[in-house]
Amino acid sequence: MSQIINRPLRPWLLAMLILLAVGLVLYFKPLSGSYIFAGPDTLSPSATSAGLRALEKETGDVPLWMPWLFSGMPTIHSFTYISILYLPNAVLGLLAPILPLFSGYLLHLVFAGLGCFVLLRRMGGSFAASLLGGTGFMLMPYINTMLVHGHGSQMMTLAYLPWVIWAVLRLYDRTTFTSAALLALLVGLQLQRGHAQIAYYTLLLLGLFFLVMVVKSWRDSERGASRNWRFILLFALAMVVGFGLATSLFLPVMNYTPYSIRGGGMGGGTGFEYATQWSFSLGETVTFLLPSFYGFGGVTYWGDMPFTDYPNYMGILLLLLAVWAVAARHSWFVWTLAAGGFLAYLLSLGHNFFLYKLFYNLFPYFNKFRVPVMLLVLTQFSVVVLAGIGLDSWLSWLTDRKVEQARRILLWIAGGLVALALLFLISASMLEGTFPAARGVPAQMAPRIESLRLSLIRTDALLLLVIGGLAIGCLYFWRRGRLPHKWLLVGLVALSAADLGRIDRMIIEPSRESLRAEVLRPRAYVQRYLSRDQVLDFLSSDTSTYRIFPLGRQLEGENRWAAAGLESIVGYHAAKLANYDRFMQATGFRSEGILRMLNVKYLVSRQRFSDPRFREVFVGNLYTEGSYQPAAVYEFTAFLERAWFPRRIEVKTTVEETFELLRNPGYDPEEVVYIIQADVTDTLAVPPASPGLAEGATPGLATARAGGSGRVLEAAWQADHLRLKVETDAPAFLVVSEIYYPEGWLARVDGKPAPIHEVNTILRGIMVLAGTHEITMDFEPADVRLGRLISSLSLLLIVLGFIPAAVILVRSRMSRPENKSLREEGG
Repeated sequence: MSQIINRPLRPWLLAMLILLAVGLVLYFKPLSGSYIFAGPDTLSPSATSAGLRALEKETGDVPLWMPWLFSGMPTIHSFTYISILYLPNAVLGLLAPILPLFSGYLLHLVFAGLGCFVLLRRMGGSFAASLLGGTGFMLMPYINTMLVHGHGSQMMTLAYLPWVIWAVLRLYDRTTFTSAALLALLVGLQLQRGHAQIAYYTLLLLGLFFLVMVVKSWRDSERGASRNWRFILLFALAMVVGFGLATSLFLPVMNYTPYSIRGGGMGGGTGFEYATQWSFSLGETVTFLLPSFYGFGGVTYWGDMPFTDYPNYMGILLLLLAVWAVAARHSWFVWTLAAGGFLAYLLSLGHNFFLYKLFYNLFPYFNKFRVPVMLLVLTQFSVVVLAGIGLDSWLSWLTDRKVEQARRILLWIAGGLVALALLFLISASMLEGTFPAARGVPAQMAPRIESLRLSLIRTDALLLLVIGGLAIGCLYFWRRGRLPHKWLLVGLVALSAADLGRIDRMIIEPSRESLRAEVLRPRAYVQRYLSRDQVLDFLSSDTSTYRIFPLGRQLEGENRWAAAGLESIVGYHAAKLANYDRFMQATGFRSEGILRMLNVKYLVSRQRFSDPRFREVFVGNLYTEGSYQPAAVYEFTAFLERAWFPRRIEVKTTVEETFELLRNPGYDPEEVVYIIQADVTDTLAVPPASPGLAEGATPGLATARAGGSGRVLEAAWQADHLRLKVETDAPAFLVVSEIYYPEGWLARVDGKPAPIHEVNTILRGIMVLAGTHEITMDFEPADVRLGRLISSLSLLLIVLGFIPAAVILVRSRMSRPENKSLREEGG
């Protein structure tokens, strides 16, 4: 066995096994397959994914358009159903039959911890110090909160952060194509995992390290100019190829951004106030020391953010060791990491500190992101790595001190911890009766919530003493020679893991007394959510083409309809089309004509009502908010088919003018539809001298008549494709109740390309000449094809970059004495 496993790999393997064991203990229930995390941010995407998987199975192709949310929107372009583009999923997919469902997340969690371990080993850290950093990063409450609350892509993207920093350090030391290929692969895979914000923050820290390395290399006279230039060029090459590897995802996303709510607003990004709602505050910095000082998320939270589910705690031992590292180790790596972590902390303050607005206005794409507190992931990463360095430095420094001197130092630290705990206990007493009211909670709950807040602070203060006291006791007995060195290290790593693990357990399985929502539920809970109920069965029995309009805040935000293949005019998505969002905000679906143009046939409501326009056709159970509840289905008596020929077209100068007309209670889409002047001037394809047009009519007129009447003879609808057979007695304008998105939808009339016009600000329209014609619309976005091509070429370049190292490895193995003798015997 010792010959199979090389000595340098043994620490890696042992660390990986320890980290895996930690993960197994932490997530035993979901790994068993009997439980699953089922928070709102988990259930909604699971329904969409279920619908897309069914669609892929039916058609044999990856769906690029999903019809179930907001009347239709792209998938990959909006960061939906992107796991297929993530290369490691090809391997995980093959292993899926033999691995638990949760194993992909666990492997990434272990990968994150192993990355910190490897990074610290590269910086000369001992096994214990490196393991301290690895377990600390793996158990960081933020990482586990994202995993628990349905943001697994954040955790999986973040897992690459330590590896990317490790790879650039390796490139600096070994300026080879193989090192550049490794950095490109890691950057590309992180981007492929699909959480752009975490990847962007990683690149910010990577850029800081690169700048420091460039300055350092040019100040190093022994390094040589040629090697410095080689490092810079290889770094640039690695970035280009790494981005190229992720082009299959980010080229469509970047093309879509101007059309989505994340890029279609003022200034090309999210508004500053909206972007900085979740800003960290100076006061909440105390949670670095005492996790529950501002509550523990949910109703107990009383900080400045709208709400939160976790404290930004990093572990008291890790924090103290990180501070020691900065104070004692004056190396470029320590200072760079500390500067990056502190800069991220200042940026996390968002609107509470001027720096965020500076970055928001000056840094490319920075204004696309929100939730500034997320930047603390860089601070937390810096702390765990610095803590590993600090552990080795602290033990070395303490070893050089005399026993009596070491005892005095430890007593001073113990006194400081006692004073800190007493300060927190006194603060809790002073806060009694002064806590702000919990948001959205009945007043009669206030005493219970206040009691819980005080209890959390007092418990944390006592645990601060316990953890600190045990750590100091271990150090004291070690320095007196009564505790072996290895058991000291085991004790410190275990204490740090227990400190963070306690917080993680409170996040994973909150107790009933915590007043926080339960997210770890039996698997049957999610199965019920994705399964059909009486209402869904009734709606699915109608096999015609139509959309539904769920009423009420809860039902409007549901994506559950997607799992049943039902198309809704509402839903939930963080990157919906901006034109549709603007349409919803302006009209509110408040007119009968709007429901008709959107092909609405059924309304679903938990509250029964009486309206002559809507006929109650079914009452049954609907699964919502975790239970079966009665709901009614109403048929819209003025239902309009999905494609029709309006009697006339009117050209309007502004979107606002169009909205005003659409809001009119008497609006009839069969009578008239509206096109914006700019679209007419640029693209409206009206055949010249058409019989139905007024004499001398041109595309620039304010009003034009569509002319002939027509009818739809046949219709076939798929997510990415539609086919219509129509007949008209003169040139006419066909409206299709599908959402207008110009980047990818291609229309053909009898096989010949035809322009698509934006109708009523959100729908599609096409001019049709007299006669019988076959019209098709296919979603064939060129950016998806081009992105896949660039990603494939980038992967090829990365593989070529590894060839020199592979050749050297083979040659070195063949030159070993045992292999040489085998060759001679074979000869």
